[in-house]
Amino acid sequence: MAYHLFLAVVAALGLAASLTVSSTATAQSVSTTAAGPPSDTQIRSELRRLNTVRTDCLAQAQQALSLQRAASAGGRLAEADAYGQVLKDKTVCVEKVDQDLARLQIQAGPAKAALFTSEDRFHQEYRQGLQGQLAALQRLSEQFAGRETLTYELFAQQMDALRRQTATLKNRYIRLLNEAETQELSRAVWQASDLLVASAQSWRDEVRAELEISELVPKGTSVQLSRAEAARDTARTQRTAQWETAQRLISQAAALAVPR
Repeated sequence: MAYHLFLAVVAALGLAASLTVSSTATAQSVSTTAAGPPSDTQIRSELRRLNTVRTDCLAQAQQALSLQRAASAGGRLAEADAYGQVLKDKTVCVEKVDQDLARLQIQAGPAKAALFTSEDRFHQEYRQGLQGQLAALQRLSEQFAGRETLTYELFAQQMDALRRQTATLKNRYIRLLNEAETQELSRAVWQASDLLVASAQSWRDEVRAELEISELVPKGTSVQLSRAEAARDTARTQRTAQWETAQRLISQAAALAVPR
């Protein structure tokens, strides 16, 4: 029920924003400073910033809702209330952004209305895709804190899904991968993704070496055993380095993704 309520709230916010923007499109432009109305470049930049904030607030609201439901199901009422407050705060955040978008359109005036419908939706989708990819990477990196419970089988499945998702996004937005405004964030996100996917192969090599060692212990020669142990250690060292580098890149991307 809470989930449907959230969707209803989000839908209502979207409808309200749509109605507000539509109604202001024909309104008189508010008085501007001596410098005149904002340029197309300024409008696009502000639109992108506001849309990034809106996307982030919606994502955090969705996460808060999921955590609230889990806490409620587990009988952790105080925790559920706390997540409910976060959900409320993020919903207010979306409302504020919608108001800011409406004010920006009034300031820009009717002549700039087209910018608000075309604002390079492909660019906006790409930025949202980057945010989604980063969120997925952050969830994956949380597993490393309790890596003793993380199994190769589970990780391999996750990395196969991440590999497909990464390829889909890169192919769809290939012409934007070096876009100036998102280049640093993009580079960190894709490098972290590629490292994690590659680390699954390193772990696979480690698992194979472990299996070979277990088979050699009773009957293998010392040379064969030493070779297998060296292969295992090399794969393990490589996997550890890949995870550590990926985590640094994820942290870097998270900092870059914070709206300024």
